[in-house]
Amino acid sequence: MLLAAFGAVVPASVRTVPEYAALYLVFVAVVTLPHVVVVTAMDYAEGVWRGVGGADTAL
Repeated sequence: MLLAAFGAVVPASVRTVPEYAALYLVFVAVVTLPHVVVVTAMDYAEGVWRGVGGADTAL
């Protein structure tokens, strides 16, 4: 249902299989972006990336 709503706001009409695939990939990227932001913030708060490879600096 969310994908159908996303398809409704696309400014161009989608007609071919490659266009549907591209639309789906953009949809997945948009849906997963909040997850990336939250997990990155959690990793930073816990210091997960500090000391990787012997370096004592955060990325």
